[in-house]
Parts: sequence; C-alpha cells; structure tokens
Amino acid sequence: MRKGIPALQLMLISFIENEIIASNHEPFKFIQKWIFFLRLENKVIQLYLSHMSSRNIVYIREFDKFDDNGSIICRNTGCENLIKSPFRKYCSKECNKQFEKWYYHNFYWDRVRSDIFRRDNYTCQICRKKYPYTYRKKFARSRGLECDHIIPRSLYEKLGYRFDSLENKVKTITEFLHNHDNLRTLCKECHKRVTKEYLRSNVNASEKT
Repeated sequence: MRKGIPALQLMLISFIENEIIASNHEPFKFIQKWIFFLRLENKVIQLYLSHMSSRNIVYIREFDKFDDNGSIICRNTGCENLIKSPFRKYCSKECNKQFEKWYYHNFYWDRVRSDIFRRDNYTCQICRKKYPYTYRKKFARSRGLECDHIIPRSLYEKLGYRFDSLENKVKTITEFLHNHDNLRTLCKECHKRVTKEYLRSNVNASEKT
C-alpha cells in the first residue's frame, strides 16, 4: 500500500491506472470512463444522503393515543380528552392547530427545509451566493440550494440519540436531526464538496484504527 494515501484515493488511482492500460493509452476512451466514474461517485453520495433521510422519519400516526378502554384520545401533547366530532384525532380545533403546527415545523422535512431557506435568505452559507426560489404548496424550493446538517446526521447514535421508541424519536428529531441550529443552507456544489470531505475523513480515520 502506498503510504499516506487514503483507501478511497487508492481505489481511484488503481482505477485510473487500469483504465489507461485497458484503453491502450487512448485518451478519448479513458476520458469517457473517467466521466462515468465521477458520475458514479456522485450517485453514491446521493444514495448515502437519501438512505439517511429515509431512516429518520416520525409519521404523524405514531402520535395516536388511546385510553385504557381503547378509545381514541386527543393527539395533542399533554391533552387527555377524548376526541370530539368533527375531528378524528383531536378534541378541538385549537388542539388540532397546535399539534399540526408543532408537528409540521419539527418533523416534516419540506417544512423544516423551507424554514431554513427563508432564515438564511436563500443564500449559501459558504460561498454566499444567493439563488432564485419559488414557493410550491407553501414551501420554499430552489434548484440550486440544499439543506445541510452541520454535524452530520449519521452521527446521531454516536451522540447518544436513539430511534427505538417514540419518545427517543421525538428527542432525536427535535434536538438534533431537525434542530435549526444544526441546519444551514448550502448550494449544491458546496454541499457536495462538504459531503465528499466528510466521507473521505471517515476513510482516513478508519485507516488509522
């Protein structure tokens, strides 16, 4: 093994060397395969991000509550009243509005991301470039912007958070995963670079152990 070179980079170097040989040193063939490799790397990053986001979801139905007789209790936090018509999960319009506002601003990612975009004035917090945006279904959206976790969300277990009960899910989401203090607006290029640096640092750390 070449000293001082991370495993990910060794794989990359080996790939380049093999492909140059396989392409009979024809630059055009090599460039085509190199472009394919870069696209594959980006797909791996996107799969990593989507996998992490799909694991950490708290559905609103998980907050359904029942009394000892099996009757449905108001879903709102701290309320123990039975539900009342015309509401299916709440005892009143006030409880309905309070709970849904709390839930969507803490657990619904489109809402959380929209709040962060608006807070950061639709500006990348690294390169400081501002991007155009639109509102669709009351949520801010931008083709050039993404919402980044400053402390990577993959570290939640190492930080003592768990997803093994509703109580722990709520704590993990509100204190860490969707905590506004741990979120920032980044452009796609800056977000991609930050993610690559994090993944590579993990490879370096694993080599030292």
